[in-house]
Amino acid sequence: NNSMKHDEFPYDWGAGVFVYLTSLSAIFIGTIVMEGVNTSLMSKSAPKELDGFVNMGLLATLVGSIGRVVGDSMITVSVFVGRSPSRDFVSVTFLPLVPLIVVG
Repeated sequence: NNSMKHDEFPYDWGAGVFVYLTSLSAIFIGTIVMEGVNTSLMSKSAPKELDGFVNMGLLATLVGSIGRVVGDSMITVSVFVGRSPSRDFVSVTFLPLVPLIVVG
């Protein structure tokens, strides 16, 4: 019977720690590389009316920093909510996104 019981750990480490760490490293490196590309594109695609008002490179950096603060705060909130043994931390991580989805 392949059905999981309520108290079973839902993740399978059958693929091995090496595959997990390799995949995690590839995702992290890809994210870092794409962040530079996204920041560059964002600073170049801003409206021309804002050129004299604010430096677009600085604005792109500030928006990225605010995004990191919001993301880290969401993870911190989900850690405190996920401490309950009846909740899975990975699933709880997405709970702070629900208000953003409703608003957006």
